[in-house]
Amino acid sequence: MWDGLTIEDDVFTGPNVTFLNDLYPKSKIQLESFLMAVIKKGESIGANATIFLGITLGQNCLVGTGSVVTKNVPANADIAEIPARILRYID
Repeated sequence: MWDGLTIEDDVFTGPNVTFLNDLYPKSKIQLESFLMAVIKKGESIGANATIFLGITLGQNCLVGTGSVVTKNVPANADIAEIPARILRYID
């Protein structure tokens, strides 16, 4: 996992989930700090989803397969698509 990524307990990540932490990656250039991504407890992230920089995924969210998450997601949201949008809230 990349620097700047926090994953809390009971999180499922499907195969090939991508977490981005650098907008302009360059070989042999090290950043002093990274934007944080926080994946809250109980999250489920489908295969091939991409999570952008500085994102917080709220507790118990569901990220659909192949989604591209470009902004924060509230707790209990079911999100999908490119870019990801809220489809519904989970009880």
